[in-house]
Amino acid sequence: MTEQTRPIEVRALTSTQEKRQAFAQFRQAMLGIGDIGHADAKAETDYLESGSPLGGFIDGELQGVVNGYDGSVALPGGNYVSHLAVTHVDIAPTQIRNGIARTLLSKQLRRAYTQGYVVAGLRASDARIYGRYGYGIASWSVRQEVDLCNGGRPKLERRSDLRIVDAVESFDLFQKIAKAIPTPRAATLSRWNAWWTIQELRTRKASTPHHAAVVGSEGAERGYIRFHIQSSDNWFTSAQRTAIVDDMVAHDDDAWRALIGHLFSQDILHKVILPRSFDCETHALRLM
Repeated sequence: MTEQTRPIEVRALTSTQEKRQAFAQFRQAMLGIGDIGHADAKAETDYLESGSPLGGFIDGELQGVVNGYDGSVALPGGNYVSHLAVTHVDIAPTQIRNGIARTLLSKQLRRAYTQGYVVAGLRASDARIYGRYGYGIASWSVRQEVDLCNGGRPKLERRSDLRIVDAVESFDLFQKIAKAIPTPRAATLSRWNAWWTIQELRTRKASTPHHAAVVGSEGAERGYIRFHIQSSDNWFTSAQRTAIVDDMVAHDDDAWRALIGHLFSQDILHKVILPRSFDCETHALRLM
């Protein structure tokens, strides 16, 4: 039997050991993802626990994997429908072009349909290759760089409802604020527990300082911003002191202005980088 015609067995990976093995294979293929389990074994277990990976086996050996997380996506008007967040697609380097990816992704979509999912969304490092499996590009992102030294620094009044919080210890508050957004933008994805787990781990284990602020009275917060400092050989003498926004949630334009104004008004900074979706509220920059 040739390499191309050997049967592919697809089955769900349910044990912690199987999930860790599959994730390790994915990390190896990606090259640039660190070993989460080595940094924090519990965090990796929590992250993988709620996933629903499928493994592709040839002769009893794991040769491919695809994972999915249960969630929801907002429709125009704010209603949510069920959404399968597809991720961790990987095929062993020795098995590419052997039909494993198509078999796994097709099986996953059929399962998602029978389980009642309305839509499946794929997170991919290279979105161009997945059209052959039925996926199309659904969104774009842009990187906005704001030069605070040349007119980008607003003059804002001090606000009593904005406060700085601990960027590592405040994830329960961030999660509460994100869940309470009154009218989500169309295509907004719900954030499952595993998503929050990995964000907290990245913040806790980061090599550069992370910061956060919230707006709104205590118990009725209306938004937050999380950002970190770009690595620099010498922060104190650098001419390009830069902050990178990791996450920002604002329930309304006033909250948006307060949070982005807080960041832009930091005298120590020269530049702010905002990775944002292409169709996000870029008009809000004009509200400053």
